[in-house]
Amino acid sequence: MAPRVVPDHIEVKRIKALLEEWIRRFPARLPGTPGCEEAGEAIEEAFRRAGVKAWRESFVCSPDAFMGYHVYVFLLYAVGVVFLAYGWSLAAGPCFLAALAMDLGEFVLFLPVVDRLFPRKVCRNVIAEIPAAKEEHLVVYVCAHHDAARELPYLKRRQVLYPLKVLGGEAFTLGAALCALGVGLGWWTLGPGWVVFFVLGIPFLFQRATFVFRHGVPGAGDNLVACAMLVELARLYARRPPQYLTLRLVSFDAEESGLRGSAAFVRRHRDELRGKAAVVLNIDSIYRREDLQILVSDINGLLPLSGELASAVARWAEEEGVGLPVRRMTFGGGGTDAASFARAGIPAVSFIGIANRMIRRRLVYHTMADLPPAVEDEAVRDLMRVLLVGLRRLDEEGYAVYKEGETVPKGGRDEGATRDRRGGVRG
Repeated sequence: MAPRVVPDHIEVKRIKALLEEWIRRFPARLPGTPGCEEAGEAIEEAFRRAGVKAWRESFVCSPDAFMGYHVYVFLLYAVGVVFLAYGWSLAAGPCFLAALAMDLGEFVLFLPVVDRLFPRKVCRNVIAEIPAAKEEHLVVYVCAHHDAARELPYLKRRQVLYPLKVLGGEAFTLGAALCALGVGLGWWTLGPGWVVFFVLGIPFLFQRATFVFRHGVPGAGDNLVACAMLVELARLYARRPPQYLTLRLVSFDAEESGLRGSAAFVRRHRDELRGKAAVVLNIDSIYRREDLQILVSDINGLLPLSGELASAVARWAEEEGVGLPVRRMTFGGGGTDAASFARAGIPAVSFIGIANRMIRRRLVYHTMADLPPAVEDEAVRDLMRVLLVGLRRLDEEGYAVYKEGETVPKGGRDEGATRDRRGGVRG
């Protein structure tokens, strides 16, 4: 029997060296661009050099829709304000409501509501597999993403105002929609001052409309370091595979385009995911050790992840001497690829290493400062320790999903996770 992988085997320098090499070679990796394609090829080759089977899977999406929809929101809002100024409230209301629906679908719920309005491009996920040495009892997906975001100008200065900058446009749009509909239905009247007030919302929405024209950021912590961690896991397990656990290491494309890569992966493998016992450990935005945590909700905190899995991993990490808090995602925090699996009923959690609150300072993610020095060695080391301990315990004990104290039959679906409104933090 091959010796088990233990946390003492972690080589943080090797992970950081690979990260620095990739950042030099692929400084911009917007989904659907040559830089992102070449980065995926490099990750696939790194998996193979580590001694594991690796391949890529293509899918088609509209990467620019997730940021580009802001252009339509801006135009609809501006037209709606003009209609209000002329007293055409019944015409203004649908404009504001359509803009609000786009914001709700794309930004709040991460749904492809306007993708058909944007060019389609080919993107590729990268997958590596290490089969169980003996009979397979469980499949564990450890996931990351290799694409990078467009620069977010909101984070260049005065980061404390980020909530106002992000949510201000939605507030104006919602208020304008309610006022226009109220006037159209005869509930109240609007004086000229209200029209002037709603004009103030145009600058908020105009700046967001320029997002799609921004260049790509380096994305070291979000999320290329996680891809380097996957390669290190492949190297460690290539000659010492788990006994009863099949390990799949997946680097998604188009995560920064609204989780399109992980959604495509789940659609493609839905029958397999539901036909086997499977869990997902997702890694995203690793920067500071003090911010390492396990998320039990996703999609701006609206979608529960697996509280049972999070509690188990947190307990195992604590036993190893690595304390990780279990928390819900703050509204406005966005989404991670774990959400695509949770929506399909697969037990999933996300590990993040970034401040999880609305008002944050010293952020480098989604800026040109997202470079390797921003990623703390301690954050990489301790998260690798948690992953190795978690994989060992999952291999030894398997994983059962509990619902009201009763074990759900084997089959991989996490029926309880989607109904645990408290985040499911039970241990």
